[in-house]
Amino acid sequence: TLKPKNFTLLLFSKDPLKYFSGSYTVFSMYRGKDRSEPTAERHEITGSIVKQAKKCIELLNAESYTFFDKTNSHPNQLKYPTRALQEAVINCFAHRDYEIDQPIRITIFTDRIEMYSPGSLPRAIDKDKFLHGKATPYWRNQTLAYFFNKLQLAQAEGQGIPTIIRTMREEGCPAPVFEI
Repeated sequence: TLKPKNFTLLLFSKDPLKYFSGSYTVFSMYRGKDRSEPTAERHEITGSIVKQAKKCIELLNAESYTFFDKTNSHPNQLKYPTRALQEAVINCFAHRDYEIDQPIRITIFTDRIEMYSPGSLPRAIDKDKFLHGKATPYWRNQTLAYFFNKLQLAQAEGQGIPTIIRTMREEGCPAPVFEI
């Protein structure tokens, strides 16, 4: 009997939720600095993980704009580099633990963007090296990383975290914070 592999269902099924209860994304936007705001915009994004990733990138692109501060010596600054946002989103999908029934969560506040990818850091990765973008590449879901690479959404060479750190620094943005 032929049966599809898990990665096949995640990549090509119209409804991976049938097979993996946490395989969706909650994308929320608050017009303040915390979740106590009286209103928020919330999107539950479903479908294949490629479709979800592309939709998240599309929604995040609205946050990648230049803002003007006339009191600063550098009045025009990019709020969030598009490249850093894309890398972070793809990392959420490629490296999450799909056995956990929680969704990926992307939450936008006026002063930051938080991304939560279910699962812990694999034991093979040194936490301190990871936090500084120096960890040896390790793929929890090697086939997913391969497909994201073939779709030109990722390099599949362990470059995601270093690229996020470098891009944020080069654009004059605050350093990203990683919580494990």
